[in-house]
Amino acid sequence: MNADDRENRDRVARVDPGDRAGLARDVATAIEAVPGVAGLIGDAGPVQVATLHRHGKVMGVRLTDDTVVVHIVVNALPLQGVTTAVARAVRRVLSRAGDDRSVAVVVDALEGVSALPEHTEPAHTEPAHADPQRDHPEPGRREPGRPGPGRPEPGRPEAGLARGSGR
Repeated sequence: MNADDRENRDRVARVDPGDRAGLARDVATAIEAVPGVAGLIGDAGPVQVATLHRHGKVMGVRLTDDTVVVHIVVNALPLQGVTTAVARAVRRVLSRAGDDRSVAVVVDALEGVSALPEHTEPAHTEPAHADPQRDHPEPGRREPGRPGPGRPEPGRPEAGLARGSGR
C-alpha cells in the first residue's frame, strides 16, 4: 500500500456515513426552503450528482473534501438572488455542523419561467424648458456635433463608402 492509498483510506475512515447522510439531508432541506427553488436535481446531465450513503442517496447534493456542490432547479428570477440565498442557507447548515467547506451552486434548469425579463430603455421625456430652435432646427440646419446630412453617426461609416477603402 503506497502513501496515496493510505491517505485515501484514512480520509474515508474519518467520515462517519451517518453524519455524511445527515449533513446532506440537512443541506437539501435548507435548499428546498429557499424561495425561488423548485427543487434539487441530480440527473440533469450525463453524470448523476448525489451524496451516497449506506441507506441510499441525497440527489442534487455532492459533498466533496473541500466543497459542497448543489444542483438546483429555479422557478424565479433574478437567478443571482436565488443562488445567493441558496449559498447562504447551505453555509448556515455547514456552520452549525462546524464545517468550513466552500459552497458551489449550479442552476441546472429553469421551471415555470417563460422568458427572461427584457431590458427596457427609460422613457424619453422632453426637457422642462425645451428650446424649439435647438430641439427642432430649421431644415438643412444642424447643431454642431449632431449627425446630419453629410455627417455620419459616430461609429457608423458614411453611406457609399466601403470600410477600409481609405476614402
